[in-house]
Amino acid sequence: SDRLSSMTLFHGSSQQHSVDDNGDGFLDMPLFTTFNMLQRWNFTNLNGITGQLSVQYVNDKKDGGPLAQSSPTSYLYEMKSDLLRVNGKTGFIFSNDHSQSIGMQWSLSRYRNSSLFGLRKYDGDEQSGYINVLYQSSLAGTVHKFRTGMSFLFDEYDETFNLIPYQRVERVPGIFFEYTFNPSEQLSVVAGIRADEHNAYGTMVTPRL
Repeated sequence: SDRLSSMTLFHGSSQQHSVDDNGDGFLDMPLFTTFNMLQRWNFTNLNGITGQLSVQYVNDKKDGGPLAQSSPTSYLYEMKSDLLRVNGKTGFIFSNDHSQSIGMQWSLSRYRNSSLFGLRKYDGDEQSGYINVLYQSSLAGTVHKFRTGMSFLFDEYDETFNLIPYQRVERVPGIFFEYTFNPSEQLSVVAGIRADEHNAYGTMVTPRL
């Protein structure tokens, strides 16, 4: 029968008491409030399909610097950030040959940060997406195995520092192939090659052994 399970994780912490034990007029540690929540679901059935879905949200706020924050020219430190991430993975194992399987991994996220360091202000916004598709099989028993697939990475950055904007978009499609020679429990040789096409930096080929 189908089986569905879930897991919930939550973390929260806060420090709101101002501490200046050495009397220098500065906080010994920033005041902060942090929340981190994660919900995860796992799915499997008798047809060989398994999957996982996760949703995570993180909110973090910090304030530091001098005890008296009335002057804008003092060494103030403020930071606010939040992260929302949704990711999952799905796999299928062939019933007639358990050495063959297909899998997919994916992730979508958005991260925002607003910070102040004295008179210097930074605002950043990143939106990111990733997908990876894999196929695995064997050539002759368990001695020769291979894995191949393709991936795509997308990153969009929108940043401002001291009122100066910085924007960039990165797109990276890629393919890979990996071969494993495993004649015994004492010996395993893995060879692979990967090629990525970056929209700003061009083609990158990465062999490995």
